[in-house]
Amino acid sequence: MKRVFWMTVVLLLTVALVLGADSIMDRVSDNQLRAQAEAMRDEVRTTRAELERCLDEMDELERAFRAQERTTETLRARVEEFEAMDERGVPQDRYDEYLETVDRFNESLPEWERLGEEYRETAEVCRHMARTHNAQADSLGTFLVQEGLMEDTWSPDAPDATQPLVEEHPRPDPGSHPDPDDTPDPDPDMGG
Repeated sequence: MKRVFWMTVVLLLTVALVLGADSIMDRVSDNQLRAQAEAMRDEVRTTRAELERCLDEMDELERAFRAQERTTETLRARVEEFEAMDERGVPQDRYDEYLETVDRFNESLPEWERLGEEYRETAEVCRHMARTHNAQADSLGTFLVQEGLMEDTWSPDAPDATQPLVEEHPRPDPGSHPDPDDTPDPDPDMGG
């Protein structure tokens, strides 16, 4: 009888240990999932912050490029006005002013080209960051849904959780030279 008693006790202890270990393993697994989700979310936040800085830099470069473009175009138009004054050429009494305008136009071109190239390069970096951010946000959202964490503590409406920050092409390519007045209002969700 004692033997049955001790076997029952051992069996009960074994079952309790197995159930306890299973419960502990579930908690450890749940904590690991949450830690992984937090790490992924931190990655999304970091990339988003880098992207926002990139977009701010791109906005500054675009303003500088557009200002230089207006200056260059104004000088080009002024040169053309001088050349259109007379079919025989620029009048003698305006020739010095014409040469000065041509010199200023020629001097403005390298800066305009430099700013345009810098803007194009920054736009490409921002597009790459936007793609990276969106892929990370998609992966995070998929992970949260698959692991059942989305409805628990994560909100799908949180702006920094799973929502893509910007479309893949955040700004028009500066090489296209769109008229600034024709540019649509920025999407408020893009932060610009």
